[in-house]
Amino acid sequence: MSRWTGADEAEYRRVLDDLLLAVGPDLERLRRKIDRQEAAILSLRRKHGVNEERPAAPRLMTRCLPLAV
Repeated sequence: MSRWTGADEAEYRRVLDDLLLAVGPDLERLRRKIDRQEAAILSLRRKHGVNEERPAAPRLMTRCLPLAV
């Protein structure tokens, strides 16, 4: 059970709104930067074939030689 009153809730929301107004533009700028970085990483992965399936390695034929005792 919460001990918050309606006034407490209103004050909390007011403070939260003030914070979002103050830092919202910075958060949006950082989100756009992350989007650009993820796009650049994806482009490089495609260009260089990173994370693509590798061709199967050829199996080497080996002869079993008897062990000298």
